[in-house]
Amino acid sequence: MDVVIDFEFFSRRQKEIVVKELPVAAKHVSESFRSKSPYSMSSHGTYENRFNWEDGNIAYHDLYTMTSEALADFAHLHGYGITKCTFLFELLGRPVLNQQDYNCLRSTSLITNAGAACVVTNFPT
Repeated sequence: MDVVIDFEFFSRRQKEIVVKELPVAAKHVSESFRSKSPYSMSSHGTYENRFNWEDGNIAYHDLYTMTSEALADFAHLHGYGITKCTFLFELLGRPVLNQQDYNCLRSTSLITNAGAACVVTNFPT
């Protein structure tokens, strides 16, 4: 069975990717992992994705374990974009198929009657 993985992240000055939310979706499966900050600093976020640095329900150092366990039964992992696929490969130690290689549309290009919103919304409006 196949699963699609995406993530929202903060990028540090050293171009380090710090994952904030990592959703996975497959047939009959939908899960989202939201990590707490791995660094001590004042609370802040971004207006673009409305994440607050302190939001999250799992410790950042548990991201690998929780994600690996959730994806263990899936034969094929799919991501979108070389940056995200490379990061996921390095995190999980498994190949991640880049949907750009197959000319797949970005999810934002699709029209749907269903709506979704990020659960983590503590960033001030």
